[in-house]
Parts: sequence; structure tokens; C-alpha cells
Amino acid sequence: MRQESDVSHRLWRLAAGALFSIGLLWLAARGVSWAEVAVALGSARWNLIAAAVVCVVLATALRAWCWRRLLVATRVPVTFVRAWKILLIGQFLNICVPARAGDVARVYLMGDASSMSKTGAATSLVVEKFFDATTLLLLLGSVSLLAETPTALANVGHGVAVAAVLLPLAVVALAYRGTRLVRFLERRARGTNGWVVRLARYGETIVESLSVIRRWPELVLLQAGYLGVWLALAGVNYAVLRALNVDTDVPVLASFVVMVVLQLGTSVPSTPGKIGVFQYLAVLALAPFGVAREAALTYGVLLHVVGFGPVILLGGFWSWAGLAAKRRG
Repeated sequence: MRQESDVSHRLWRLAAGALFSIGLLWLAARGVSWAEVAVALGSARWNLIAAAVVCVVLATALRAWCWRRLLVATRVPVTFVRAWKILLIGQFLNICVPARAGDVARVYLMGDASSMSKTGAATSLVVEKFFDATTLLLLLGSVSLLAETPTALANVGHGVAVAAVLLPLAVVALAYRGTRLVRFLERRARGTNGWVVRLARYGETIVESLSVIRRWPELVLLQAGYLGVWLALAGVNYAVLRALNVDTDVPVLASFVVMVVLQLGTSVPSTPGKIGVFQYLAVLALAPFGVAREAALTYGVLLHVVGFGPVILLGGFWSWAGLAAKRRG
């Protein structure tokens, strides 16, 4: 009975997300001249589109390099290529499957690939979110000073800014003070075999995984790496903007605004692939810069394909290759 209830709940969530996405897609396309959209797509500069695709792939490779350094910090042997494949599979599943299934897959795939504990692999994703949060906070603060954030996302932006402050503080506190907590749990666990023992064991793995934060040279290097990831994604946004021959007076800052707005807005549950949500947010983000609705919608459609396409193709291929290898084994 409970299993049927869970299935029904997931179906209702999927249906609600689909209606939400359809509504936003209708809002984004309302009053748009489809003939102008078709002309804009047909006249796109495909050399810049190709450059944007290359930037997407480079951003995933740089993120994989950073993630591998987080894992190497815990003395887990894993090659860059292996980490990149697992990252792509995880991103592919996050796009196509709801509820962040890709993050769960990354934990289990890394555990199997490197004999790493699931706790350690999960902690590496928390540390990754730490660096993403600090980078997002830096970019969000810069963008808020230099450009007007769309009103519809102002409250969401404030909430994410608060979370982006609290998460790094919590992770840093755990990295520096977590050892005392583990020692306290170990003292309480002496002579017992219950949940305190397991909690102490998990705590020790987590604190060890956070050791990178206590080493300033490594901390600075990784923060620079994750900043590079986000700058590459901003480059994707700008290349697509220029590829569509959008008004030349639109500043480079617009690409950062689009990136921040998409990052904030796509956290809302919707259909797999964020169809509708992605396009509406692109229109919303470009409105303060005076970009016409037709051009903004065309931009949202093309950026969606460029941003998600390479990840879906590469991640889908490695997912299929992994399943094929298991069947042969």
C-alpha cells in the first residue's frame, strides 16, 4: 500500500511539474512572432555555436578535474577520465530524471570505481556544493551590484544568497571542528555496537574528506578551478548571444545575469530537462537589457540545446556503455 502511495505521489509531482513548465513556456512564447524566431535560428553564426559547445565540454572536464582533486585528497585512486565519465553520467541523469538522481548515481559509481565508501563519495559532493556556493555568492554579489535582477526572482535570489552564506560556514566549521565531534562520539561509543559507533565511523570519513578545506593552497586552487567552470559557462551564454546577432549593445554582463538567473530558477521542481522553465528564465533575464521577446526566446531555445545537448550525448553514451559492459560481464 505504501509503495502504491509513493508511486502516486511521484506521478502527482511529475504532473504538477509538467503543468508548471507548460505554463512558463506559454508565458515565454506569448505574443512572439514565430516567423522571426525561425529567421533568427536560420541566420545563427554556427562557428560561435560550435565554440559554445566546446566551452560546455571544457566546463564538464574542468569540473571533473576539481572533483578528482577532492577525491585524491582522501587518498582514493581514480583517473581523471574515470571521474569525467562518472560526472557526465551524473549530469545526464540529473537532466533526464527528477529528484537529483544523478548525484546518487555519482556516489555509487565512484564507490564502485575506486572502492571508496559511499559516505566519502557523498561528502565529496557536499564539498563540491561548498565551492559552487562560494562561487555563486561571488557572482551573485557582483551581478547584483552591476545589474538589476528580475523582480520575479528577487526573493529566490535572496534565499539562495542566504543559503550560499550558511552552507560554506557550516562546511568550514565542520572541517575545522569536526575532529572534536568525532572524538566525542568515539568516547561515547566505547564498549557499544550501536548507532553511535556507526555515526562516529561516518563522522571520521566526513572529516577526512573535508581535509582539503584546511589546506589553504589546495583551497585556493580548487576555488579558482570552480570559478573557471562558471566563467566557462558564462562564455557559453555570451557565445550563443553573439551567435544570434542580438543587439550589439547588450553587455557581456548579460551572460552572467543569465547564468545566475538560470542557476537560481532551475532549482524549482519541473519536468525533466527544465523545458519551459529554461526558456522563460532566459526571456526574464534578458528583459532588463532591452532584448526583444523573439530574440530572447530564440536565445533560450538555442542555449538550452547547446548547454544540455553535449552532456546528454556524452553522459547517455557512457551510461549505455556501462550497462553494456555489465551485461557482457
